[in-house]
Amino acid sequence: MFFASGKTGLAAVCDVCGRHVTDAKEADIVWFPPTGGDKVGDTFEPFITCKESCNRKFEERAAERGEAFAHFYTQELNVGLVWLLQNSGLMPLGGKKMKEAKRSADFFDSIS
Repeated sequence: MFFASGKTGLAAVCDVCGRHVTDAKEADIVWFPPTGGDKVGDTFEPFITCKESCNRKFEERAAERGEAFAHFYTQELNVGLVWLLQNSGLMPLGGKKMKEAKRSADFFDSIS
């Protein structure tokens, strides 16, 4: 995302309305399981949705595609981000890897 400050970086954007998500508690990550059932190592295409109105719109689109609401998974974005940190090896939050990542982020922020 290109920000008003002139900097660029990753940002969460609702896949339904296109709005920039600024509060991770107010958005969800949604994904469809494979038709053959879940297996260890499966990967999924995630969608980010604003809660409430965009979730309902996403459900309607899924129904139009023949996917029932019960056939996709959802997780609050704030919870999903913690899982991403855990699965990327950056946890624990106060650990050495997280401190190194924070130092790098601060450095790149200072030069852009």
